[in-house]
Amino acid sequence: MVKYPKVGYEFRNEPATIVLTKNQNPPPQPIIKVNGKKLGQLDKNAVALFKKHNRFSDKLTFSATLNSYGSVKTREVVATTLNGTSFKIEKSHFLEDKDLKEAQFNGEKVTLTLSLEVPKKTAMIANIQQSDGSLLPIAEFTTNQKASKEALAKAGLFQEGATFQAKITSRVTAARIEIEPKSIEYPELGQWQSANNTFQKVELEPTAKQFIDQITSQPTLLHHFDQDCQLDNGQTETLPTVGLSVDMNRVAATKQFLENHQIPYRLLDPEDHRISLETQRSYGVFWMKKSDLSTPMLTLMEQASNGSYQANFEKIASISPYHEKLESIAPLPPPQQQERIANSQSAFKQAITQTTQDSRTQIVAPIADAYLQVQDPSQGKTKHYQGQQITLDYDGDHLTITDSQTGEIKMKARRTGVATVTRKNQWQTEFPAPSPGLTQADVEKWTSEKTQNYIKKKMEELGRKKTVISPPRRR
Repeated sequence: MVKYPKVGYEFRNEPATIVLTKNQNPPPQPIIKVNGKKLGQLDKNAVALFKKHNRFSDKLTFSATLNSYGSVKTREVVATTLNGTSFKIEKSHFLEDKDLKEAQFNGEKVTLTLSLEVPKKTAMIANIQQSDGSLLPIAEFTTNQKASKEALAKAGLFQEGATFQAKITSRVTAARIEIEPKSIEYPELGQWQSANNTFQKVELEPTAKQFIDQITSQPTLLHHFDQDCQLDNGQTETLPTVGLSVDMNRVAATKQFLENHQIPYRLLDPEDHRISLETQRSYGVFWMKKSDLSTPMLTLMEQASNGSYQANFEKIASISPYHEKLESIAPLPPPQQQERIANSQSAFKQAITQTTQDSRTQIVAPIADAYLQVQDPSQGKTKHYQGQQITLDYDGDHLTITDSQTGEIKMKARRTGVATVTRKNQWQTEFPAPSPGLTQADVEKWTSEKTQNYIKKKMEELGRKKTVISPPRRR
């Protein structure tokens, strides 16, 4: 369920009497249209942004570029206006027109229209019955929560006036409700608001469990801290780092978002002891250098996460605001933790593999570059060498190692510049999944004394040849 902001309180496994009512005065939905067709609606951060600049009005028309992110089930669209302001459009198959259901955007410039429309169907609201008998609305069932509504309907609870005891735990964007089976109160016979008064008896406990599993979702936590990093010259420098903790169900979509924006990141292994608190709460954690994030992108992340938490430990035995926020979020039960880790396993595996390949590329690329230089000493921008076991190519931008027997790419690295101190080329891996990549055996072969001596010997031979053929100096 979507939590009402006006409640202003986080529930922590607290008992309450819940009464369901219908929202008789729903606010208008902020629908975004493209050429008159519905694309989706503004999220709450975008609504606040429009209101801040006095632009939240019906029939507002403006130009923007659109980019799609995520899979079909979790797709989102980010719109960027001509002045550089970005905001998120939530796509929903309950809202969007047929022509736009499968639409994917990649920087297209379009004309958007904001349309404030009153929902055709009234939503069901969960209320707390207070001591004086009044009802305090705490959450609303939206059109995207079909599974939650069906779970309650099977238990005979999704009806106006349904009353039951529950324990409530807030998750910022969702409420976790554990229903007390003996507390269920049904309306008198004949008062059901339904065309069909025949009910089937179901077991409540499994239904309640399914309901809880469907609606739990962890809030995204953006945080910042300082991290010691080793530079190319071997020295250590403290660099500002941005962390993004997302629900494990959102890891794959977040990973694609960062890659589409060409933002370098590190996705930490859930078993990494440094993020044990996050793993217990079903979080996947991304780390990025702050310098790799543009100001508009960082602003977009802060808006989507409702700010950024400081995560440095400033004093011994102290706790940072970020970790304090983490500890305020109840850990998920172990079965849910393992289920979400399993659901995101492919994303974690690929990211961990990427990290391994990054490390191996940094070791092998400079050696392979030197090896190619002595095998193809031509002065051209491109170089090529083919041996019985490996083939080396440099196209002026990328250095590639290919297995000559299988044709599989072992390494692909892009030249990013020259190190200031060592004057050697610097490389960034562009690991071509699903190729196997560099193995540890490959690294040992490239770094072996035999390979190093071969390169040295060839360089000395080339040096002698240049001395022999060099023209005499003019006096």
